[in-house]
Amino acid sequence: MKLLRLPVSGVQTRHLLGQARWQTDHTPTVPVVAHAIRTCKMLGWSIEMVCCIYPAGPFIEIDDLKGALALLNRLGGDYCFPIAEFSSAIQRALKRDGAGHMQPFYPQYELARTQDLDRAFYDAGQFCWGAKRAWLNNPRVHSSAVGYRIPSWRVVDIDKGDDRDRAERMYQAFFGGSGDLTKGG
Repeated sequence: MKLLRLPVSGVQTRHLLGQARWQTDHTPTVPVVAHAIRTCKMLGWSIEMVCCIYPAGPFIEIDDLKGALALLNRLGGDYCFPIAEFSSAIQRALKRDGAGHMQPFYPQYELARTQDLDRAFYDAGQFCWGAKRAWLNNPRVHSSAVGYRIPSWRVVDIDKGDDRDRAERMYQAFFGGSGDLTKGG
């Protein structure tokens, strides 16, 4: 297995993602990667497998990138991304109304023991490997993938301010330092 390291200058980044429509928080991953693949083809690059690394996943490890690619190659599928197990049974999830009253999302499991319910996993939001053909033709990543399991203690998806605070505290606990992700710890 060979991982290709490409030095990406500001010029290349602007060329790959030059259109403003690719630079929003609301653009799905697949069209962005498909655009980058088509641009790379125009530049004469030959690509078969592509890994999209998300910027809000600070605890990615190189062994996970290698392991996920190996798993995808071994098991097949269009995509592979890291997954972590939910710490509690999703079948027992609750919703809270405006007055503070609780209701189960799945009332049929309200009286079930959590240890008797199926385990559930979530996309860790760190990266996603995919075959070039998949990125160009299949927008359904989650239903066309194999999951590469990582421990949940290494997962934080930074979507809002609380997530960033949590990530900085996790970084400080794991690696020491200030925990300020903008200053390299």
